[in-house]
Amino acid sequence: MKRQSILVLVVVVAVVSVDFRQAKADLMFTTLDVPGMDNTSIYAIDGDNIGGYYNASGGGPHGFVFDGSTFTFLDVPGSTNTGVYGMEGNIIVGNYYTDTYHAFLYDGSTYTTIDVPGARQSHASGIDNGIIVGSYEFDHSGGAELDVRNHGYMYDGSTYTTIDFPGASKTSAIGIDNGIVVGHYYGQQNDEHSFLFDGSTYTTIDVPGATLNMVFDIDNGNVVGWYRDTEGIHHGFLYDGSTYTTIDVPGASKTSVFAIDGDIFGGNYTLPGGGGYHGFHTIPESTQVIPVPSALILGTLGLSFAGWKLHRTKRCKKEVSL
Repeated sequence: MKRQSILVLVVVVAVVSVDFRQAKADLMFTTLDVPGMDNTSIYAIDGDNIGGYYNASGGGPHGFVFDGSTFTFLDVPGSTNTGVYGMEGNIIVGNYYTDTYHAFLYDGSTYTTIDVPGARQSHASGIDNGIIVGSYEFDHSGGAELDVRNHGYMYDGSTYTTIDFPGASKTSAIGIDNGIVVGHYYGQQNDEHSFLFDGSTYTTIDVPGATLNMVFDIDNGNVVGWYRDTEGIHHGFLYDGSTYTTIDVPGASKTSVFAIDGDIFGGNYTLPGGGGYHGFHTIPESTQVIPVPSALILGTLGLSFAGWKLHRTKRCKKEVSL
């Protein structure tokens, strides 16, 4: 590990936001774009703090944290790009790129590189109760022809534990909550699936009828991600262990959900005709005062989702690479 100290640039700006309200599920969606920048994506939510990355015009990604009024921009010294993918309290984890991709932990003043020993590249994607999850690439050739494979891992501050879906050719651990890990894997036919690992059992998570789906985060047993339908359209989704529910930002041509914390979701969307990604998040029920007509397309796949309601927890929870 290596430690580097850095001053963090803090900028107070006006928030560019557009409200999307939905009365039935008590949800309000708000666009959050870093002003003047391209392609904002939200990958981490912890209480009032939201993190992710944005692209400067013509440049690589840069990390950010937004506390409701102030953007704090994060760039690991010497890197060409940085992304924030997990938060817990004042601890932030993510990736940066120099000669290859590296995982980092940031405690508010110091960046610490947390690469898996011997890995060609490492990524940190989520954190919960001090346990970090992510993925790494390792060369299994032993000096012969290059044989690089992707593996998931858990890191408790001293020990790295590999997470590999049984029989998979590649595995990535993306999110964690109370010791339960979610991520995705490739089968032997290069077919991609999502999974949940409870410490002893791996369970495949595939949205019914989808041609592809990817899980990104978990909180209190609720899993979020995105899936692609038979027409090639991307949708966000929520899975509560029995029912899949589609989440689409109204008017968007593509919606992805990357983060969940209680009843707050975060991710990105695109509009028809292009123009880049826009970040979005929901607003907690407690902040909503005036009920409005439904504006969010909220479809249910599989069993009925009537009566569903997420309860906002007081715990600050949160976790693919750039």
